Amino acid sequence: MVIVGIMPVYEEVDWVEWAVEGIIDFVDELIIAEGYQGPAWHFGTCRSQDGTIEIIEKLAKKYDKITLTQCQSRRHVLNGKAASHNHALAISKRIKDADWYMICDCDEFYSDRQKITIREALETAAQDAFKVNARYFFYNFKYFIYMHLSRFFRVTEGMFFRPGQYPFYANSKAYYEESPAVLLLEDDPMFHYSLTKRPCCEINRRLMEYCAVQRNRWVFDWIDQVYLQWTPERAEEIYELNRKRFNGQGGIFFGGCHDAQRLQIYEGEHPGVLDNHPYRHIEDIRQIHWPAKPAYKYITMRHRASHYGLRFGRSVKSVIRKVAGCI
Repeated sequence: MVIVGIMPVYEEVDWVEWAVEGIIDFVDELIIAEGYQGPAWHFGTCRSQDGTIEIIEKLAKKYDKITLTQCQSRRHVLNGKAASHNHALAISKRIKDADWYMICDCDEFYSDRQKITIREALETAAQDAFKVNARYFFYNFKYFIYMHLSRFFRVTEGMFFRPGQYPFYANSKAYYEESPAVLLLEDDPMFHYSLTKRPCCEINRRLMEYCAVQRNRWVFDWIDQVYLQWTPERAEEIYELNRKRFNGQGGIFFGGCHDAQRLQIYEGEHPGVLDNHPYRHIEDIRQIHWPAKPAYKYITMRHRASHYGLRFGRSVKSVIRKVAGCI
């Protein structure tokens, strides 16, 4: 059984090396697609500026199963994601022999036991699509909520992606329409550290989504009033605030069907590849770099960019750095 994995990466210097080391033994080819998938003018460039590229190049020399490419930039981030997947299918060295196509975010990990469970399920699967149950960590390696993430798709002749990360058969029928996704790791969720990142990184990500019309401005209020203010002592107060102001269902998450969830405490083991990760025993990731300004003020980046005539390249990037000093 051949598994081709794709790992889209943009400014993930804190996680990408561990992510590659954690998945490289599971996939037969790993396509690392680096770059921002929205329009270049948002940030003056679509390439990572934080050292991510150098780490990826080092890993590519270490593992011959890595294929390097760039993410595809589009007006809308979701269009860029689909284009990146279609590009990956076109350049993959193993896709003709592949049985499964796997999405690997650079902040998610699987234990050795979970990898065995998944491989066994894929080898005997009648379905063409699988979701994975995940622990989605906030602030550290302790607090989490549950999420379901689409991750495995059977490789079929002529398969392609449409906006987002949604695969289609060659006849334009959606995978989920023809073959409803089955949930993997229901009793042993994988590990996703998407919100165990420096606050400036989280603001930058939401800013990109906002500029590309994937988020509305309330996500910045959510960062200021929920994400940055949550503590165990204020948990119920924050959940109620989130319910009244943002989602109507309470909980910690912003938007989507997971917004009613309260943070839970995880006391088990984490994947061994993370034993030496710098955040492994950190008390609270927010202590590393608290934003210099309220998150809502980063919205002005878009308007400042417009005021300066949307000049591409370094001029726009310079304006952004002045407005969003911690990015």
